[in-house]
Amino acid sequence: MTIDQDLARPYLLSALTALRFLDERTGRRRFGPDADARWRAFAGEDLAEARTADTRARVLLDVDRIELLLRDADAQWPGGFGARVVFDLPAVAQDDAFGAEWDSLSDGFSLWREATAAPLAPDLPR
Repeated sequence: MTIDQDLARPYLLSALTALRFLDERTGRRRFGPDADARWRAFAGEDLAEARTADTRARVLLDVDRIELLLRDADAQWPGGFGARVVFDLPAVAQDDAFGAEWDSLSDGFSLWREATAAPLAPDLPR
C-alpha cells in the first residue's frame, strides 16, 4: 500500500511538532543545536560545504533524520508516532513505525525547516 504524499507530509509535520513539544518538556535531546551537531557527526557533511579533504560525505538526508526520530519516538511511546497506526497499515509489525512499503518524502529539507522554525506554544500545561 502506497501512502499519498499529500497525506504523508501533514502527518510528518504534525508528528514532528508533537515530538518537539515533548522534547522541550523531557530534556531536549532530539532538537536544538546539540542534536544538530550530533546529526551532522552521524550523517556526514555536504561535500559542497566540506572544509577539509578528509570530510566524510553526507550519506543520510533530512528525511532520514525525521524518520529516525519518529521511529525512536514510536518505540518510546508505542503507537504514538508511527505511520502504522495513523494510516492503519495492516502488514506492518507492532514494533515498526513505518513498514517496508513506506515511501520517504522527497522534500525532507523543507519539512525539517518548517517543523523546526515554528515557535513552540509557551502556555500549554504540563
